[in-house]
Amino acid sequence: MDKLINKLVPAKTMADERAVIAKESAFIRTAIKEETVETRYYNVQKLLYIHMLGYPAHFGQIECLKLVASSKYTDKRLGYLGIMLLMDETQETLTLGHEFDINNANVFISGLALTTLGNISSPEMARDLCADVEKMLGSPNAYIRKKAALCAIRIIKKVPDLIENFLEKTKALMIESNESSVLTGASLEIEMCKLNPEYVVPELKEQIPILVKRLKTLITTGFSPEHDVGGVTDPFLQIKLLRLLRILGANDPRASELMNDVLAQVATTTESSKNVGNAVLYEASLRLIFSANFWRTGDNNIRYVALTTLTRTYHSSVTDDTTLRAKALDLSFHLITPTTVFSLMKELLQYLETNLDIGADSRVSLGKRIVEHAARFRVSKVWEILVNLRVLLLAGDVYNFVKLISVASEDLQVLAARRLYWTVAKGGDLVRVKEGFVLAMAWCCGEFGDLLVDSGFMPASVDEYSDVGDASVADVSEDFSLAPSETDVVELFDSLLKGHFATGAVKGYIVTALVKLSGRFGDESALDKINQLILKYQSNIDVEIQARAVEFNAVAHLDLEVRSGLLERMPVLDTAEHGENLVAESLRNSTASLSSAPKRTVQPSTSSAVQDLLDLNFDLTAPTATAPIVPQNLSDLFGGISLVPTTAPTSTNLSNQPVALNAPNLLSDLFSTTTPTEPKIPTHHQPETRKLCFDKAGLKIYLIPTHPMGDKSVVDVNAVFENHGFSAVSNLSFQVAVPKSLRLQINPPSSAFIPPAGHATQAMRIENPSGTIVKLRLKIGFLAGNEGVDEIVEFSNL
Repeated sequence: MDKLINKLVPAKTMADERAVIAKESAFIRTAIKEETVETRYYNVQKLLYIHMLGYPAHFGQIECLKLVASSKYTDKRLGYLGIMLLMDETQETLTLGHEFDINNANVFISGLALTTLGNISSPEMARDLCADVEKMLGSPNAYIRKKAALCAIRIIKKVPDLIENFLEKTKALMIESNESSVLTGASLEIEMCKLNPEYVVPELKEQIPILVKRLKTLITTGFSPEHDVGGVTDPFLQIKLLRLLRILGANDPRASELMNDVLAQVATTTESSKNVGNAVLYEASLRLIFSANFWRTGDNNIRYVALTTLTRTYHSSVTDDTTLRAKALDLSFHLITPTTVFSLMKELLQYLETNLDIGADSRVSLGKRIVEHAARFRVSKVWEILVNLRVLLLAGDVYNFVKLISVASEDLQVLAARRLYWTVAKGGDLVRVKEGFVLAMAWCCGEFGDLLVDSGFMPASVDEYSDVGDASVADVSEDFSLAPSETDVVELFDSLLKGHFATGAVKGYIVTALVKLSGRFGDESALDKINQLILKYQSNIDVEIQARAVEFNAVAHLDLEVRSGLLERMPVLDTAEHGENLVAESLRNSTASLSSAPKRTVQPSTSSAVQDLLDLNFDLTAPTATAPIVPQNLSDLFGGISLVPTTAPTSTNLSNQPVALNAPNLLSDLFSTTTPTEPKIPTHHQPETRKLCFDKAGLKIYLIPTHPMGDKSVVDVNAVFENHGFSAVSNLSFQVAVPKSLRLQINPPSSAFIPPAGHATQAMRIENPSGTIVKLRLKIGFLAGNEGVDEIVEFSNL
């Protein structure tokens, strides 16, 4: 062997190495033919080394079998090693005394035979030698029992029908005092449960008290030098027992009650400073999470232990590794429920505040997820606004802040406006550098300036929900309920415009807020200051700000009544009102009170504009059109010109005569003095003609089939996509396949982007000359926020 290695070491190329291997292989073949017994052992050694280098050595298989037949232990050891390396279960080879070696009086030879049987046995050999392996499971020698259990694991994987043969002997292994036997017995039981859970799990449930007792003994036992690993007593056996308990206790409240105490001890006493302890804690946390009765148990101590374990896992995962950090954050969001949202939101906000190394995009994305979960599991509207304000300060952007404030009551609007104002006024440059926060402050002060400065108007109380981790502005918390004067508000805007952080967006928002305040304030000095600031920006270098300043200067010199009408508060957004309905529905679902909630009615509207654009004669059924009501002040503004027809079209061909049914008139809302009506989600068709074919990730797809002119051989189908989620739907793809007997014509969708509470349509025509049942295969793909959806749906209910 040494000579072979010495010949291979000087080889500088693969060709030199192959030449040495070829020469040595020829020498070994010659020795095999000559039946040289003296060199057989060394020749097999060389062959195994050649095999490890990647060269063929299969011609030495018979030599390995001859070594196994030898009476020497060293020969048998090398022979069995050669068999495991050079042979596999697909080769039909005589065992040549394999059965005899299993029952050999030498325990090491018997162990070699059992190991080889487990590695290379075919199903037929496993069946033949199953009885011998079962017998070895009851051997008085612990080493043989361990080897037999490991061999039995391989056998039942190849022949699951043999599980019943080993079950009783395996139960006996679990009550032994020898830890190696218990370890291999637990491994064998786990494998049995995986292969045949219906039969094995009920048979092993009686062992749960024994397993719990054994695990408790491992935890309470002091230092054991034979089994101690990193300060943990036999962590391998602990993990196996925890895994077996997790399998046996699944969906079993009684079994879960038996093991709750010992699981709590594992979670509280195991040292987590090393990987060994973390491995045990991980397995324990899996058991705690999947326990069927865990979260419903009345023992709050057990709940506390599980949450503490998960928290420790979360904090240990927050490292510089972005992948681990993302997974830990995902875990935190998955744990949010109506009962845990308050505490977990506080932790997430604290994480957002303390981890300054988070990138801007990641910070905004995390803030968006926090806001979405706060809306879904809101403790109260006050608390949701406080969370939004905190995220706005830490992340710099909240995508639905305007919607949230616009649908809030006046006391909540004052709460938001005053907190924004005082935070910017007292926070200094650390707050003013946050552009998104300053923009939100400018918008709120402009919209609700009259309420902001009204000292007699008290905002909503926040005592119960003030703890959202708002540490950076704690020194001004006592000022949040105070009403500033009109002059103070204008002076703050003036200082922001002169500051170093006044970007073009900030200046534009503040100028717009100033013109709104000119219709809400009554202090002459404040109004004069507003006019001076607006006049100053008529010569600004930014063309957009300059144009707005000129327009606003003209508005500021109008009569008070006209100016007040033009500068009314922004009407409630349709999407905001719909978002509130979705949040309310989510809260009702979480509290299981949907049965008592009133059903929300949906007003019908016109068909999509894509039909008008493509001039498709679909003859869709629509309700009788009614003319929209236009406020009188809008008619006066245009000199009495009528903006709507005196009678509505009555034709049912909507593609030729589009009619707006209850459509929102944005211009009239802007100048109207009336209270905006409750917005509704357009549904485009009568509910009875809509057939739902897809509902996932907030996107609902309806199909509306019609037969033009009563022709049953032609089906015009209009697909309506409605986004009922909180995230926008983008990259929408809707593909349709029909059987060969049908003919399909399909138009592109009206839009591949659907905002929350928005909609899109797609038209298609199916010709069915044979009159068969119309079967569709729909391939739907889109992005809902960061979630990608790609589904194939079968639909035949047209």
